[in-house]
Amino acid sequence: MPEGALKGLMGAVRQYLELDDAAEISLEANPATLNSDKLRSIREAGFNRISLGVQSFQDDDLLILGRSHNAGDAMNTIKLIQDSGISNYNLDLIYGIPGQTISKWEESLGIALEAKPAHLSIYLLQLDESTPLSADIRRGCFEMSGDEIEAQMYEKGMDLIKAGGFRQYEISNFSRPGYECQHNLLYWKAREYIGVGAGAVSFTDNRRYINKKNLMQYLQRLEEGREPPVELLESMDQLELAADAIILGLRLCDGIDLEQFDLRYGIKILDYYKDIIEECMDRGLLEICQGRIGLSSKAYFISNQVLCHFTA
Repeated sequence: MPEGALKGLMGAVRQYLELDDAAEISLEANPATLNSDKLRSIREAGFNRISLGVQSFQDDDLLILGRSHNAGDAMNTIKLIQDSGISNYNLDLIYGIPGQTISKWEESLGIALEAKPAHLSIYLLQLDESTPLSADIRRGCFEMSGDEIEAQMYEKGMDLIKAGGFRQYEISNFSRPGYECQHNLLYWKAREYIGVGAGAVSFTDNRRYINKKNLMQYLQRLEEGREPPVELLESMDQLELAADAIILGLRLCDGIDLEQFDLRYGIKILDYYKDIIEECMDRGLLEICQGRIGLSSKAYFISNQVLCHFTA
């Protein structure tokens, strides 16, 4: 997006919305796409947080992922962000990349920690069937790491990042005190949000829907003073809203406040999901402490095995 467009975008936001002085205004970027001038424009536009898609500090990993940057580009971009005065920045890292070893993963984590970001996110590689990497794996060019190695990488990541002074507040996210990602916390707390732009997702009035991805159609509707065309993804009743909130809320390390949940949804989790909760607690996957229910740390990597049971 051109630098002037960012300023225009934020100008429009401020014209129609009243922003809190402490609002998190975040921008996602890839290494080697930023320079000093762009960063200055980003700051002048009002952005105060950057999430940088580093993915790895190993050139072999980045080549397999098909990324356009290398490790040197990532380091140079981090230095530019630091020099720009933006202290609130996140680094995204991926583990479980074909050919990635535990020692190389540790090395990437070490480099990330040395960069002193405010926030770190670590994600297991998720393959889209349409990507070239997925096709290469089907042809036998690469092999996936396997569950055991991926679990070890996740555990090693948790240990190293927390030892580096970060607090884990969500399954895949770690921050220094006061730098939790407000944007993502809104999702995990099942709050409403509005997506602006072609292909953006919104969650309002018990519905999750997506703006149609045709950009010209989207713009034409706006010029005509009409709502953009949308596709309904989900329309939920009270039980479905509650189940959705549980699945999202259990991703948080603090878990779910049982009393507040009951007040919001009119559902007592411990009663409604009694059998499921007892089974998961017997397996050491769920814990109840001080009026909250949450995943145990041993369940973080296999969280989907727990979350899939919470349906309306």
